[in-house]
Amino acid sequence: MKREKHTLLKKGDLWIDPDTMRPWSGLIFSTFKGSSVVEEWMPVQNGQAHGVWETFYPDSSPKTRVGFLNGVLHGIDEEFSEEGNPLRHAINENGKRSGVSTFWEYQSNKTLLKKYSKRDGVFHGEYEEYLSYGGFKEKGSYSNGLKHGVWESYFTRLDYGARSGVLRERINWSRGKKHGPYEIYDVSGELVRSGTHIDGVDPIVAQAELEAREADKKIGHVGVAITILLIVLSIVFSG
Repeated sequence: MKREKHTLLKKGDLWIDPDTMRPWSGLIFSTFKGSSVVEEWMPVQNGQAHGVWETFYPDSSPKTRVGFLNGVLHGIDEEFSEEGNPLRHAINENGKRSGVSTFWEYQSNKTLLKKYSKRDGVFHGEYEEYLSYGGFKEKGSYSNGLKHGVWESYFTRLDYGARSGVLRERINWSRGKKHGPYEIYDVSGELVRSGTHIDGVDPIVAQAELEAREADKKIGHVGVAITILLIVLSIVFSG
């Protein structure tokens, strides 16, 4: 049994048949204003949404698909762009998001810019970011909101002398800290540095930086001593 949405009453979460004032069961639908094209339909059982509620664009292409069980969000939860590109894929269970949800973001010209996953509202799982003219900009993975695993970033057209899509760096992460082997490349794709991070620090680089700071201090001390000597000499000779 089908019935247009505007012919039913809504009391709380229940759809009511105004003729009998009892909860209605069947398929509710509505159309776009001034058109016979279906805008949405929703299966209803005993007055409550029960099944997959679907909405559509004016050309009848799918917009959203959301599952319900006895009036509660349950099952598939999807959204699409007017061009048919996926925007969201999730699963609900008893009114709450369950597991990992995947999201897509596009530029105005419908070019894919980002694809990522979330769990409990934070990044979790694969993360991919693309250049507007094609190819990866960055990719890696998260674990409970923290970078975890291998991350790669790439040169873009904005990097002087670089070819778009050339690997810039490959870095291992563990729970939000750089940890493990890493590689750094120049604009031509040649490896220029590699090493190993331990809890966010490359011991070799850290030691080199420490030695550089100590050398700067020594140079500074020598400079002060020379200045004092020059002052003393100027006083002596002026006298």
